[in-house]
Amino acid sequence: MLTYLPQPAYTVVALAAFRGLRRSELRGLEWSDYDGEVIMVNRSVWEGFTNEPKKRRSKAPIPVIPALAGILDAYREQKGKPKSGPMFASETKTPSTSTMFSTA
Repeated sequence: MLTYLPQPAYTVVALAAFRGLRRSELRGLEWSDYDGEVIMVNRSVWEGFTNEPKKRRSKAPIPVIPALAGILDAYREQKGKPKSGPMFASETKTPSTSTMFSTA
């Protein structure tokens, strides 16, 4: 399935599938949350509001398997190697509210 998705949907689906992140957690990811080995879920973005993650255990470091690290590193390269800011940003550099995050 991943083979047929364009970016950024490819990376969003890979993160959701490999690590089980919620839509709000995916929206809240920033580049500073990923160090190449783990992802820290530090925020949740829902309906335009930024909050703490839904559950306390959601804040634990999430190991990144090599296949996912390759996907994230390629996506970062494609985006110009950002060190900060939303991983999935809108045109205004805010967390994306794109339909790729919806279930409809």
